[in-house]
Amino acid sequence: MHLSNDTLLQGGKYRIVRFIAAGGFGCTYEAVLIMLNKRVAIKEFFVKDFCNRDEQSGHISIGTNSKRDLVAKLKRKFLDEARAVSAMSHPGIVHVSDVFEENGTAYFVMDFIKGRSLADIVKAEGPMSEARALGYIRQVCAALHYVHSQNRLHLDIKPQNIMVDGNDRAILIDFGASKQYDEESGENTSSLLGLTPGYAPPEQSSLDLQHFYPATDIYALGATLYNILTGSTPPDSARRISGDDLQPLPPYVSAATRTAVNAALELVKKKRPQSVAAFAALLDNTPAPAPAPQPIKPRDNGETQPLVAKPMTPWYKRYAALIAIVAVVAVAGIIALLSGGNNVKPSDVEEDTLAEVVELGDTAVATIDVSEYTPQEEPEPQEQAQPVKSEATPESQATPVSQPQPQPQPQPQPQPQPQPAPQPTPQPTPQPAPEPACTPTGSYNGHDCVDLGLSVKWATCNVGASSPSGYGDYYAWGEVSTKSEYTKENSRTYANINYYFNICGNYSYDVARCKWGSPWRLPSVSEIDELLNNCTWEWTTVNGVNGYKVKSKCNSNYIFLPAADFRSGSSLRDRGSYGDYWSGTPYESSSYGAYGLYFDSGGRYRGWSYRYGGWSVRPVAE
Repeated sequence: MHLSNDTLLQGGKYRIVRFIAAGGFGCTYEAVLIMLNKRVAIKEFFVKDFCNRDEQSGHISIGTNSKRDLVAKLKRKFLDEARAVSAMSHPGIVHVSDVFEENGTAYFVMDFIKGRSLADIVKAEGPMSEARALGYIRQVCAALHYVHSQNRLHLDIKPQNIMVDGNDRAILIDFGASKQYDEESGENTSSLLGLTPGYAPPEQSSLDLQHFYPATDIYALGATLYNILTGSTPPDSARRISGDDLQPLPPYVSAATRTAVNAALELVKKKRPQSVAAFAALLDNTPAPAPAPQPIKPRDNGETQPLVAKPMTPWYKRYAALIAIVAVVAVAGIIALLSGGNNVKPSDVEEDTLAEVVELGDTAVATIDVSEYTPQEEPEPQEQAQPVKSEATPESQATPVSQPQPQPQPQPQPQPQPQPAPQPTPQPTPQPAPEPACTPTGSYNGHDCVDLGLSVKWATCNVGASSPSGYGDYYAWGEVSTKSEYTKENSRTYANINYYFNICGNYSYDVARCKWGSPWRLPSVSEIDELLNNCTWEWTTVNGVNGYKVKSKCNSNYIFLPAADFRSGSSLRDRGSYGDYWSGTPYESSSYGAYGLYFDSGGRYRGWSYRYGGWSVRPVAE
C-alpha cells in the first residue's frame, strides 16, 4: 500500500507524481517541489510488516500495540539518520534537502536523479566491460571514502543503490540503513539494517556492527563490482560459509581487478582491505608478471637457489690471468738482466705491479692499477698477410746462426691479372617515411593547430610538450602553473563556490590562454563532446607512446592524444594506459568538480572529476 498519485504533502509544498518502489522499511516516490517546479524524490518511513495505511487519508497506523514502541523508535532513528545525511556534501552522494513528519510517519526529500541504476543497466545490457565497470566503481569509491570520513557506514551498497545520471556520473543513494559511529566511544546508532542477500557480509547478518568497520561496506562494494562484471549476484555469505563457491570472474578481467574483488569478498573482515583507499589501490596497481620458472640446483648448505646462466667471458678476459702472469715474468726478467740479477725477486715485482684480483665469470683475473691509465678502444683484429713460402726450404728447418745466410734468389714477378669490371653498388631500397602524429593546417603564436571540420581547431601538442607525442605538463583545474603535489589542500578552486563560472579563455584560470595567448583556450565540455562524436578514434602508438589517433569524419586531418594519465598527490599514475584532459567547464552540481575527457585502450568518455588532480591540457582555437 502506498500514497496515490497527486497526493499533497507539507501543506501543498510537494505533490506525489508516481510511486517508484517499496522496501522492507519504506516507500520511494517521484514528486514535484511545486514552488520551484523541481522534481525530487521522497522516501517515506513505512515498515510493511507492522504498518497499515488508510486508503482515503493516507494516514499510517500500527497494527498492534506491542509493536508501537518499536516502530516509534525506528521512526526516530529514521529521522535522525536523514538529518545526519543531509549534512553531508559530496557530488557522488544523493543530497537530502528536507525532513518532516506527516500522516503519522516520517519523510525525507532527496534530489531526483534522472537515469538508471547499475542494476537496471546490467538487466538491460548485460555484464559491463571492465573499463566501464571500473569507471563507475572508482566514482563510488570516492563517495564512500567521504562517507567513511564522517564516521558513517552506508550498509546497503548494491547495484540498485547506485544511480547513473545523464552525465554518466555514479551517485550513491539510499542511506536508510546507514550508521553513525561515535569516534571516542565506538558506539553506533541502531537504525535499520540493510541485509540484501549476496551483498551483506557475515558480520552484518549476525548484527556484529558494534564498531566502525569500513570493511563491511567494502564487502558490498566488491560484490557490486562482481555483479556488474558477471551479471550474477554472489552467493549469500551464509551459503558461502556453508561451502558454496564463488564463481570465477570472466577470463578477460585483469589480474588487478580479480585480486581486488577476491580480497573484498573475504568472509573474515580482517582479511579484507581495511579502507576504501586500500581497495582502490588494489584496483589501480596491476601486479608484475610472474618470472619464468628456473631450474633449481642445491646449495652447499642444502638449500636451493635459481640456476642463473653466466654470460660468456670474452677471450681476452678469459686469458687475462695468463697474460698478466707472462707480463709480470717478462718484466721481472728484464729487470733481472739490467740489474745483473742482484736482489730482485719475482714477488717484489708482483707487489708493485698487481693491484687487485677480481673474478669475472669463472676466471680469476689479475688487473693492474689503472688510476692514471686512459683505456683505448680495442682495435678490430686485422687479417694478417701470410709470407710467401720457399719450396726449397721446409717451414720447420732452422738455419744455424754461425753459417752464412743464403742469398735470396730472384723471384719471378707475377703477371697482372685482368680485373673484373666494377659492379654498380646496390642502392638501399627507400623506406616509406613514418606517418606523422598529426596534420597541421595552421598556426597561432608559434603553436600549430589542426582543422578537423569542427567548431574549433585543436592544437597538435599538449601544453608543455614540444611534439604531438609528448606528454606535456600537468595542471589542476583553474590553475596556470605546475606543482610538486596535487591535493585538495593546495587546490585553488576545489570546493570554492566562487569558481562555478566557465574558465575558457580567462587569463587568470585558463592555462592554455595564459601560456599560449589568444586565441588559444581550454575546450568547453560541448567541444569535447563534439570531438568524441564527430571523429573516429583509433588506439595506436606513436614514437613509443600509446594514445588515440583522432581523425576527422569530413576530411583527412587528425591529431594524436597521448595517454599521459594524471598526477595525484606527488605520484604519476598509469602513464601509457590512460589519458585525462581538462575542459574549461565546471561541473554544475558541485563546487568540487569539473568536466574533462578521459580514455583508455577500451574506450573514451566525457565525465567529471575533482578539480585538484593534475591533468593534461590540449588547447583549442576558434
